[in-house]
Amino acid sequence: QQEEELKSLKEAEQAARAKEQEQQMAEAIARAKKEAEERVAREMEEAVRRVEEAAAESEARNREKQALDMQRPGYEATVAAENMLEHQRRASSLLRPLDDKPLDESVAEAPPQTGMETASTAKAKSHRVVKEELFDVVIERDLPGGTLGVAVDLWDGEVTVGAITTGGPADREGTLVQGDVIRAVEGVICSTIEEVTQMVIRGAKALRLSVCRRPVTVVLESEIKMKMPSGEWEPFAFRLLSNRNIEFEKLSPPVYAGEIHARLAQSLNLLEERGERLLEIVTGHKSFQIKANLQTEIDMWQLRLQEVIMLQEKVANVAHGWLLKEESGPDNGKGIGTQFKHYWFVLFSNGILMYFSGPDRAVLGQALGFVPVEHCTESSQPNMHTILIRCSFTSWLLATKNKESMLQWAASLKCAQPSKNTEKKVVDSVLAQGWLDLPKEDEEIGERWVRHWFVLKTSVLNIFSEEQKNDKKLEQPIVALAASDMAAATRAQGVDFYKWGIILETTDGTLLRMRAVGQSEMRQLLSTLNVNCIPTKRVDHATPRYERTVSVLKSGWLFKKSEKLGGIAYKGRAWQRRWFVLSVVAEAGTEEGTVVKQASLNYYHSQNDRKEAVMIPLKEAMSVKGGLGKTKGTEHRVTLNTPQREWELGSGQDTTAKEWIELLQEWIGLPKIERIQRSQTGSESAVKSQWMEVRVDAYTPPEISDEDLARYNTIQKESSFSRAFTLGTPRGRKKDKEEAPVSPVEAEKSDREVVEVEEEEEAAFKWVYVALMSDHTLRQYENELMTTELARLKLGYLVQATMLDEPIDTYEHAFRVKPESATSDTWICCPDSAEDSKAWIAVLKA
Repeated sequence: QQEEELKSLKEAEQAARAKEQEQQMAEAIARAKKEAEERVAREMEEAVRRVEEAAAESEARNREKQALDMQRPGYEATVAAENMLEHQRRASSLLRPLDDKPLDESVAEAPPQTGMETASTAKAKSHRVVKEELFDVVIERDLPGGTLGVAVDLWDGEVTVGAITTGGPADREGTLVQGDVIRAVEGVICSTIEEVTQMVIRGAKALRLSVCRRPVTVVLESEIKMKMPSGEWEPFAFRLLSNRNIEFEKLSPPVYAGEIHARLAQSLNLLEERGERLLEIVTGHKSFQIKANLQTEIDMWQLRLQEVIMLQEKVANVAHGWLLKEESGPDNGKGIGTQFKHYWFVLFSNGILMYFSGPDRAVLGQALGFVPVEHCTESSQPNMHTILIRCSFTSWLLATKNKESMLQWAASLKCAQPSKNTEKKVVDSVLAQGWLDLPKEDEEIGERWVRHWFVLKTSVLNIFSEEQKNDKKLEQPIVALAASDMAAATRAQGVDFYKWGIILETTDGTLLRMRAVGQSEMRQLLSTLNVNCIPTKRVDHATPRYERTVSVLKSGWLFKKSEKLGGIAYKGRAWQRRWFVLSVVAEAGTEEGTVVKQASLNYYHSQNDRKEAVMIPLKEAMSVKGGLGKTKGTEHRVTLNTPQREWELGSGQDTTAKEWIELLQEWIGLPKIERIQRSQTGSESAVKSQWMEVRVDAYTPPEISDEDLARYNTIQKESSFSRAFTLGTPRGRKKDKEEAPVSPVEAEKSDREVVEVEEEEEAAFKWVYVALMSDHTLRQYENELMTTELARLKLGYLVQATMLDEPIDTYEHAFRVKPESATSDTWICCPDSAEDSKAWIAVLKA
């Protein structure tokens, strides 16, 4: 009985102790909450005080400056002129359509659909402001207490203009632009979004805003790569500006620049591709994928863009305070081991935890890092109370100094859930509009180009006739191409290249030909289509993709020994000059992760003839060997043995024959199968590349004269064992007309006709994509993808690159490229301008 009493007393004591602990915990939480509220109140009061002091100081500076200005002679005339210039500057700073008409007029003529609010990207464009400007703007609303047509953000601790609705009161007034800071409403200073909202609701129909416009600064700048609609990665210079726009500049041809409105981003995803981490920026219409050489750059872009996304979600501060964060060697400043550092942490209502250097810097735009709270585990030890937070791409270990603080943070973290990728309102922005030309077939004059008006939105390209534009009937376009149906946008070639032509390819293979009104308009439209509209191709990352490529290893003139008819007489002349091309086709193999390379040797009658090719089957060749002959011009021989025939080629240059033998010995036989290396794109990279017109003046060996051929036949007759069979048909045998050998006169006449055709074709320029490669070769390609090679020139170390002494008509800025070898071809290259020619010459000589 005593034991039972003792046991009951012990249980009662434990229950009382537990109740006391719970009460102490509740009191501690209440005290912490009260202290936090008091601290936040003090911080808010201090922030309001600083804002008021800054406003007063700015106003005092303005009054002092105005007082000094008023003392100057002619002050009133100067003020009037400055006001007019300021009005013109603000009007010209807005984004104009491609025909240089004011945007407000264009927007009025192309209104958005009923019930849809369209963000004005005109007011989102980055404006060049030299110094800080303070001014008032009066906006006339449709109704008292109605909307201003402005979306505001709390960026860097200030209420700023995040977006302006097209056709709204603020857009019609035309002064506000994205990034403007709203200091006061009707003279009342406002430091939070709530204060601005209350003043707008209580205000009259005409509302006066006090605005501060600062110079746009670069928040983050990196040289990164972005995936294009074709699936290729292109280098870009990316700059995140203080007005939350991303300014980009393409660093590879064709070069263009533009802006991406970061506020349109809805979510961010980290992806893996062949061991590299990619950042995917998802908007309502398109996904952008970027990557960088350093992972820290991708992490910083993810952080800054996450802050921009949170501005739109209007997140609230759930909990904040000092915590210790574990940092590894590279992050803690000492470079070794790990240590805990103090940071100010803020937990937002969307489940995002961010940390800052201190409470005075705890505003969106100045975060040092973030993590979505997907998993949270707390642990308590005698001297350490920790919280482990994990998400899909990182994990944080945080520590508190006492158990009470740990429990309080753990409860808040577990209650906060990261916001799901719910469907958000899609903003269909007008990206560009203006005039362009479309082709139209005419029965009398053939093809002619007709003027049209276009409006390019984020989701669709609408094209209207000139009559619809003049009559302001833009409800029903004659062409409506959805962005999801666009596959690629490239600059046109040939004649259209000089007319600022663009080829827009659709997913079903249809080509839409367009011509812009000028070079700048063409570049703007091309960049807008590729960057903002055309969806990026998604690639299966499980298996690396290998594009089919064609490379020309060597090309040039050689003499080919003719085949004998029945082993008795040659077809035509014994030696015939032909243009030989050795190329290699590489494509994906049947086995995963392999590439098959197959070489082919073809010869043609002339350098520019690509139709009547004769192929020498290299995959059946058993051997390649060199030799010497006695016929002038073919002394250095190249012999390929195949089961059907022995092919004998000749050159007058020993080095030329040796180069052909070395390459052919490497590529005869069965196709080569190789493993695709990680991120394999070829061992050479392009140093400089550009579209241009090129003429190839190939080194042409002289034809073999009749005397040399007669001497060759005489030598062969004297040294041949069966000379009766080598010289011709036996006496007394009737010649058959179909099998009779061609007479030397007819053969010579035929060859002369071929030479004349060759010279005419060689005089023509071709429009090709020229690239100077890192292996010091100059190459011609069919297009910018550089997958099909047309010609290759090995430069050597003493390459000659000079302007032509006697310029060719219509090719005034052409330049000559001649390698050091006397038997090498010469390329005459003609880019767009003389400046381009000088730049190429400088690079080739470097």
